[in-house]
Amino acid sequence: MTAKIIVKCIIYNRALNRFLLVQRCENDHTGANTWENAGGNIEDGETPEDAVFREVKEETGITDIEIKKRSLMSAF
Repeated sequence: MTAKIIVKCIIYNRALNRFLLVQRCENDHTGANTWENAGGNIEDGETPEDAVFREVKEETGITDIEIKKRSLMSAF
C-alpha cells in the first residue's frame, strides 16, 4: 500500500489567544460535522509548506500565515 501524504496546520492567533478549527460539511462521507485542523493532500510538485498555505487559504480564506514549526507524523 502506498502511503498517503497530507498536511495539517494548527492555526493560532496570538493577539486573541485563540485556535482556529474548521468544521467538515454535513454531507462529508467521513466525519460529517466534525471539527479539525485545516489541511489536506499535497498536490504533485508541491512542497509541504506550499500545501499548508494553499489548504489554509482554501478552507479559511486566510492568506497571511507564518509557519513556525514543522513536524512529521505517521499513522498506520
